[in-house]
Amino acid sequence: MKHNAKAVAIVVVVGIPVVFHMLFRTCGQYVYGGCRRSFFGSFLVEQGGVFAEIVRSTEYLFSVVVGLIFVAYLLSGAWDRVSG
Repeated sequence: MKHNAKAVAIVVVVGIPVVFHMLFRTCGQYVYGGCRRSFFGSFLVEQGGVFAEIVRSTEYLFSVVVGLIFVAYLLSGAWDRVSG
């Protein structure tokens, strides 16, 4: 049961930001310097209001989540070496 709960938590923590990233960011070889705002994201920002704020606040959410997971992995490894 714990294994299933961990799997669901990982899917939620990584999956939701990935969905927002795919909706609002376009990444690829043709984009110079990384990612840019997608057509859908640009449209929502131009409209303004709540949807523009959602786009702005979630554009870098995927990068932040991946960074936090990486830091947590590094800290857990360091904690194991210190306590073990």
